[in-house]
Amino acid sequence: MSTDVNVKVAVRCRPMSSRETQMGSRGIVQVVNGTTVVVNPSTEETTAPTDTADVSSEKKQFTFDFAYYMESTQAQVYGDIAQPLVDQALQGYNGTIFAYGQTGSGKTHTMMGSGDDHGIVPLMNADLFARINASDSDNAKKDDEGAIKYLVTVSFLEIYNEVIKDLLNPSDKVLKIREHPDMGIYVEQLAELVVRDPADVTRLLEQGNKVRQVAATQMNERSSRSHSCFTIKISSKRSQILAGVRKETCMNAKINLVDLAGSERASKTGATGDRLKEGAAINKSLSALGNVINMLASTDKIRRAGSKTAHIPYRDSKLTRLLQESLGGNSLTVMIAAISPADYNYEESLGTLVYANRAKSIKNATKKNEDINEKIIRELREEIEKLRQMVARPTSASTGNPEMMGQMEETIANLERAKQQSWEEKQRLTEMFEQERQNSLTNEKKILGFMQTVKQEKMDIMKKIKLLQQTKVRLSKEMRVRKQSYVENKNKLQLGVQAFQQLKSEAPRDKQHLMKDIESHKSLLIVDRDELSRLKDELKQCEEHLVEEEAEVAAKSALLEEDDKLRKAIQDDEREKMKHERAAYLQSALDEERQRFQQDAENDKQRLKLTLEVTADKEKKLAEEVEKQRGKALDLQQQMHQMQLEHTEWQHETKQKLTQMVGALKEDFLQEQRGMQEKYEYAVYLLRNARDDIADLGNRNEDLEKRNEDLEKRLHDMIMWDKTWLLSHRLTVNEYSSMMEAVLLALKLLDSVSLLSPSVV
Repeated sequence: MSTDVNVKVAVRCRPMSSRETQMGSRGIVQVVNGTTVVVNPSTEETTAPTDTADVSSEKKQFTFDFAYYMESTQAQVYGDIAQPLVDQALQGYNGTIFAYGQTGSGKTHTMMGSGDDHGIVPLMNADLFARINASDSDNAKKDDEGAIKYLVTVSFLEIYNEVIKDLLNPSDKVLKIREHPDMGIYVEQLAELVVRDPADVTRLLEQGNKVRQVAATQMNERSSRSHSCFTIKISSKRSQILAGVRKETCMNAKINLVDLAGSERASKTGATGDRLKEGAAINKSLSALGNVINMLASTDKIRRAGSKTAHIPYRDSKLTRLLQESLGGNSLTVMIAAISPADYNYEESLGTLVYANRAKSIKNATKKNEDINEKIIRELREEIEKLRQMVARPTSASTGNPEMMGQMEETIANLERAKQQSWEEKQRLTEMFEQERQNSLTNEKKILGFMQTVKQEKMDIMKKIKLLQQTKVRLSKEMRVRKQSYVENKNKLQLGVQAFQQLKSEAPRDKQHLMKDIESHKSLLIVDRDELSRLKDELKQCEEHLVEEEAEVAAKSALLEEDDKLRKAIQDDEREKMKHERAAYLQSALDEERQRFQQDAENDKQRLKLTLEVTADKEKKLAEEVEKQRGKALDLQQQMHQMQLEHTEWQHETKQKLTQMVGALKEDFLQEQRGMQEKYEYAVYLLRNARDDIADLGNRNEDLEKRNEDLEKRLHDMIMWDKTWLLSHRLTVNEYSSMMEAVLLALKLLDSVSLLSPSVV
């Protein structure tokens, strides 16, 4: 049963290098909260020159599982990233850690370390064997009941120019990548050596790193020119006795520790020749890795679009084929993205972060790696146990089949033996690889000793060749001088003969004198001719010695070609040297120095003349352009002056208008303020009068209430009196009503009079 797990991604930013500091580069990378990386190319600091003109100043932010800044330690990185993989590997799960980034970003330092500052590989080595030793101590207390035995093997390979090489057992074998339905991806005939303690692993690492391809570039003094993969395989076997039957559980796990060669630009690394070809191969394989990451990261989108499967181009390179299980397969994978903090490397760092951001969405299907034989045995035992239970049940109608059960028990025993043989076969193969490796190392030491001797002899011969070449140059110069002297003396002799023939008839007396001159010139000419012949012989002898020495060097070089590994290390260099030396020899022997110098002088003269003409033309055009630009500048200055005057006048008018507007607004405000003040004072006056009127009305209301009470009393008295009077006078009802109306009218008049003038009342 597999479990989907995302690839974890960690980003590590190294400190500023001395080269970046000398260039005046500034830091553009920040790490926030240990998970977020911020790349901000736009800051106020001075920017170092870059090789790109179009660099976005937009701030970029990425979030990962882990993010480490310059002050991070190797132990911190190991504890977060690698230690959990060791825990899972001891439980039967595969793991992979691979470092990705540009050249010189710190990948090898993180994986291997430097000096006493150990990286992930040596720290994992010590941690793994510490746990195994602790388990062995526990096993000693268990008396083989439930004890766990471990077998640890390691392999070390490199991919150089798309060729896989075994770093622990160097040879000229062609190693191929194979795929097995149960074993998965593996390298055929790759040496896997048993290791029993951390010292064994350290020794093998050091020997493998000595063979690994490295070279110096402008970005890194020891730049990895190949991808390396150090694999630790852990096989565990636990024995238990259940129901009287011994059961062995086997687990197989492997941890791939991959140090990728850095992506690089030839313009920055300064790579030429073989280094340039290596860089092209590295970039090609890293490009294939980027394509695989992109395809895996977009798998979910492809599935959502309706496509069930998507082709992942694992076979585009040996690197992606080797990492097939680590990316999208059965592995717990961690990607370490190494970046530089300098703005000089902004584009490379941003590209690394983009790849890392895509990689974190890749899902791997992880599962426990049980031995295939153990799975079959366990299934058969379960079937046997079911049959035994069926036989043991008294109510069961079925009966046991002893023959079938015997066959199953025999099958189990055979598989157990096969498994034991498989375990022992592993040890036998590793011992065979170790013996083969020791033989190879012994032969290599002999070859290296012989090579050292041959190299020393070759150096002596090269010194002799150099001395012969110097002698040849000296003799050539002397021969040219003697040849020039010979030509001059010959010309003088010819002139003397001509003068002698001319004056023979005119001056017989001078004949003897002229003959002496002719004889002297003739003798000088003979001496020069002899010396010239001697110099030619010496030069020919020197050339013969030179050819013999070069033939001896070629013979020594032929001996060196017998060893393929060392031959590849020196072949190109020696061939280039011999090529240049022979070219120089042929050039000096065949070409005439005087003709070459004359031709060069003539060419220089022509080039100088052409350059002067071009320069004069350019100067003329430049002067015209300067005058044109100067006129434009004067026009612009005048326009600028006119615009300044207009602007000053506009500012003055605007200021006046603003002053007037502010004054008018101020006056309106003061008037409004005075009006409001007057209204306020009038309102206060009205409120004061209203308050007084309210008080007066209150007093009046009290007086009226008192008067009303008096009137009601008087009315009551009058009614009573009226009744008495009516009864006494015997008045009719109409008469009484008329009289009451008159009384009421009199009371109303009295009330109206009292309202108009209270004093009357």
